Amino acid sequence: ISQEMVRMSSDLMKNASGVCFLLFTALFTCLLLTRGSRASAIAAIASGYLAFLTHSLDYAYALLYMASQGLAAYCLARDRHRTRVWLISLTTLISASLLTTLALPQYFSDLWKGVAFLEDLLRIGRPTQPPPTPPPAAHPSPPPLPPLQLALPLSFLVAGCLLLAESLQRGAEALVISSSLAAGALSLTPALLGLREWGWRFALMDLVPVALIAGVLVSRAGGRLAQLAISTVIVGLVVGQAITQAYQVRPSIPYEAYLDLLEIRHLIPLNAPYALHCRGVSKYWPEYVLGWPPGGQPRYVISDRPLLGGPALRLVYRGRLLWLYEVRLRG
Repeated sequence: ISQEMVRMSSDLMKNASGVCFLLFTALFTCLLLTRGSRASAIAAIASGYLAFLTHSLDYAYALLYMASQGLAAYCLARDRHRTRVWLISLTTLISASLLTTLALPQYFSDLWKGVAFLEDLLRIGRPTQPPPTPPPAAHPSPPPLPPLQLALPLSFLVAGCLLLAESLQRGAEALVISSSLAAGALSLTPALLGLREWGWRFALMDLVPVALIAGVLVSRAGGRLAQLAISTVIVGLVVGQAITQAYQVRPSIPYEAYLDLLEIRHLIPLNAPYALHCRGVSKYWPEYVLGWPPGGQPRYVISDRPLLGGPALRLVYRGRLLWLYEVRLRG
């Protein structure tokens, strides 16, 4: 097993464990808003903080579930006491996460991915001046999500919309469905907007809203046999989709380039903006190994070939397959 495949697998396992804390956050937030339990508020904060410590994307979805459930509960019941406890809990979680990030920035640089996503979403954060060299071929763009990948969550979102109208009088069920609709919409947004790099990442989180809406569908079935039949169909669809995706998951980076990135990360200052000019290296790997994505006015350039930039570029590192250049500031 290659070293880069082990690293990718560990990232997926970390994401999977973060999903557990995400679901606990959604559960305890729902209990807080429906029963008014302070113990549930403490448990929701703890679960959300564990999601923050585990994986940045799981933490983002935990915040989304916590926020959307609170807003839905206020719109449905307008219970000021529970809303106040929910707001204090959400503020406490965000404050604890920010303080931890400020205290230990080297361990939580993944949060900059959220900033990079917003920049891509709003089409901002691009260099105002062209790079000092003619741009070589950019890093490979991942393929678009297949129609089946989008059809499954879309079908469950439609089912969730139909269920929501009937569940407005059922407090907990309405909170679960409304927050799952918000999470499902977020998961599909990058793919529908053509952001392929982000589309594949957010597609991993489809399972959370799909699983919760599927649970509501199963609970609505009249008998045990009907519940078993619906569960079998849903599990079959999810497993079939997972098998097709498994054939597309591979470390899109040569092993020598991966070793070069491990050495380059010690040569670039933390969060320094850089540009990636490689044909055989996906954007995922520099972002994952270094800890932050490319973008902004580049101070460094990672390339898979020598660059002729004259005095504007200074060679910092020459590896097995990759070159690292420092961009000299003018003036």
